[in-house]
Amino acid sequence: MLLHGFLGCLENWADLSRHLRPRWATVAADLPGHGGTPLAHFGARGAFTPLVDALASWLDERQLGKVHLLGYSMGGRVALALALQAPERFRSLILEGVSPGLETDGAIRTRHRDEEGWAGALKRDRKQFLETWQINPLFILQARRNPEGYAQALEHRHQGDPSGWAGALMGYGLSRQPNLWPELPDLELPTLLVTGKDDVAFTRSARRMVGLLPNASHKVIPQAAHRTHLEQPARFSQVVTDFLQIHDH
Repeated sequence: MLLHGFLGCLENWADLSRHLRPRWATVAADLPGHGGTPLAHFGARGAFTPLVDALASWLDERQLGKVHLLGYSMGGRVALALALQAPERFRSLILEGVSPGLETDGAIRTRHRDEEGWAGALKRDRKQFLETWQINPLFILQARRNPEGYAQALEHRHQGDPSGWAGALMGYGLSRQPNLWPELPDLELPTLLVTGKDDVAFTRSARRMVGLLPNASHKVIPQAAHRTHLEQPARFSQVVTDFLQIHDH
């Protein structure tokens, strides 16, 4: 099961899905406000936990049994919460560029102000917002490292719904997420943390997470920042495959 990040969609996993077939079938979901999933009531204030509950029900309806769960960034935060809520549903957990949450009131207030600002900018002018977002140091090198994948991701973003993205930020952005750091020692699922070498903050966070999770490992992918699956798709797919081969039982 694959969960994309902010501004993403399920098509972002096309390379990985092709690489995993035929041994592993994949199922991906557009998070509320993205792709083909309308925001609905998940845009309401404090919707992080209802979203996690809805995804658990979504899995149950499809009767997939125990699955491997992979999430990137925003989708990774949701995946972590889902695994903590119901670890019996999953065989393993793979988290790419994920934060378990903010730990101080000050950090939460600052992030909330940022998310409000981003949401407002999205509603005012999507094109300008995307141009500004793409020059973030975490993302800017993707165009050079995987130009084809970058162009495809950009095309998907230009088809997205700015009001849906804004609602997602305000509904289940990082400032709306519970602090999951204290719960990490309770998660016994085999867990793989993946970060790009150029993503210094998330690599540091992953190293700390490995020290708290009972059954975790960490892979750092060179020549990648935050979007390792889009910047280095072949390397990312191989790291995921190697992990799944060990824990596919």
